[in-house]
Amino acid sequence: MLCKKSLEEGFLLSPSHTTLSIARKLTIGGGFSNYKADEWATWFMVLSPCLLVDKLNTSNYNHWLKIV
Repeated sequence: MLCKKSLEEGFLLSPSHTTLSIARKLTIGGGFSNYKADEWATWFMVLSPCLLVDKLNTSNYNHWLKIV
C-alpha cells in the first residue's frame, strides 16, 4: 500500500505542495487553527488519507475519502 510505504520511508511531496510551511510540527491544539491555506490543503489532500487510515473506523474513513 502506498500510504504504508510512505509512512515507513517518509513522505515525498510534489513541488506543488509548499514544503517549508509543513516543516513545522503537525499538532492538534492551539497552533492547529493558525494554519495557512496551503498547509490545510496539504493536510487534507496528501497527509490525512495516510495518517487517518488506522485512526478511524472503516465507515468513517471511507466517508472521509469521499470528502477529500
